[in-house]
Amino acid sequence: MLLCRLSGSTRLALASLAVLLVLPACGAAGRPRSGPLPSAQLTAAQARIAFGRFLPAFRSAQHSHDPQAELDLVTGAEVPAVEQLPGQALGPKVPALTSVKYYLPRLDGYPRWFIATGSAPAYGERFLFLLVQAAPQAGWREATELYELPGYPPVMPDLSGIAVDSHGYASVAPASDASLVTAPNALSAGFARYYDAAVGQAASRGPAAYSDAIIAMERTAVRSAPRYGWRFTDELRPASFPVYALRLADGGAMVIFATREAFGWQAISARATLKAPRAAVGIGAAPDPYTIRLLRITSVRAGLRVMFDVIDEHLATDPAGQGIVADFFNGKITAITKS
Repeated sequence: MLLCRLSGSTRLALASLAVLLVLPACGAAGRPRSGPLPSAQLTAAQARIAFGRFLPAFRSAQHSHDPQAELDLVTGAEVPAVEQLPGQALGPKVPALTSVKYYLPRLDGYPRWFIATGSAPAYGERFLFLLVQAAPQAGWREATELYELPGYPPVMPDLSGIAVDSHGYASVAPASDASLVTAPNALSAGFARYYDAAVGQAASRGPAAYSDAIIAMERTAVRSAPRYGWRFTDELRPASFPVYALRLADGGAMVIFATREAFGWQAISARATLKAPRAAVGIGAAPDPYTIRLLRITSVRAGLRVMFDVIDEHLATDPAGQGIVADFFNGKITAITKS
């Protein structure tokens, strides 16, 4: 299920948010190599076959809501959502895709992976899947799925700048790449520190690159929630899932990584409203009606907490390798609780 911070279709659609982050690029899974292609190297034809088999199985699992069928298709950051909320974990329905593109890293062994992107013009949607094969003869599993939903200005970063060699292969950005601002294994923690600090500065204006997207929305929720008897909190933490990164032609990199997130509301008093106006719910100032019903909350006491645990999957690009990162992410709920 995509992270829903608002109610109804608005909550779902605003789950996909693109922000500009003054953050370093990127990490890597797998090892780059040069020279002749080894037998483990994935070919474009193999990628097409793998993705062509994966999508029908993915759609079937979405339809059946069979937890085991879903678990057989996912790995890494995708697993917790399936384990906790299998009926909602695989996201929105994926229609027939057009303009499918494949990005194949040059790797010297397993695990091997590739990225497939495609669009559904009739619905105004774009999709990205990152598939991983852990070992020879193992099935292909999805490590990340991202969606660009219609009707909202944030867009998925353009991947056309990924550098490819004469054989059509992209170069993996190594985990210890000194040419990038931050080491890959520090990116998740670095983003979490930035985000928490930026959201917490509710009274100040952040850099222009941040102020018109997710940070501004979160600050509005923090500032407005007390009006309805709630305190809104949102905290990111590092996640230890694998990180995948490819070189861009100008020396920067594209990276896929994950963070953990806990957000929600705490009642300031027993007068906190359970039926906030739609506008208040829309800016995150109060819990939405769907969540209230789901948790069977009929009355409020001071200190009541309504919380979401989420794994955010990020697609970020650092166009010049200098730390100016365009970031797009979807969140998947792993738990909804009251206490």
